Amino acid sequence: MKTVKLYVLSIDEIKANALKMKAALDDETLKKIDGISSEKAALEKLGSSYLVAKFTGDNKVFFGERGKPLKRGVFFNASHDGGIVALGVADCDIGVDVCALNRFERAQISRVFSEEEIASAGKKSDLAFFWAQKESLLKCDGAGICAEIKSVPCGDGERFFGGKRYYSRTFEYFNCAICITLLTAEDIIEHEIINPL
Repeated sequence: MKTVKLYVLSIDEIKANALKMKAALDDETLKKIDGISSEKAALEKLGSSYLVAKFTGDNKVFFGERGKPLKRGVFFNASHDGGIVALGVADCDIGVDVCALNRFERAQISRVFSEEEIASAGKKSDLAFFWAQKESLLKCDGAGICAEIKSVPCGDGERFFGGKRYYSRTFEYFNCAICITLLTAEDIIEHEIINPL
């Protein structure tokens, strides 16, 4: 069994603790945050930067060949949507995605979901679960969003992608679907949600 520590902050918590969080960040990161014009996007960047700085060790962040943020000696991934920011930390490659349950508009649906996925969605919020599953798999793999998003398998449990075996677990939290995907041979993922303040 694999256990993932999931650190979660709401936008309101980030706003209320912005000074404390900024004090924990380096000047380069603060400059990037200050350059973001949208208050919501700046708060999301502040929250995710704070969580990464506080819970992934002192090593500097670098980016893999396909742009995935990495640190030596730790596996982590962050995501934000629907008013929350989440950071997952594990002992193997990890992808985390947060998707607001009401995110998808009709015009977007046919661009990102297969006909089979659309037909199997009993309600609109099911699409948020499907998206979080696709995105967390791509983030775990390091591929990021790709043009063939419709062909990325969704679902909980075992999934294969790019010749590798992944295992996913999705749950609802704070009106969002959160999916954790690990590159692992294990068939059970447990998670511990931690408020980091």
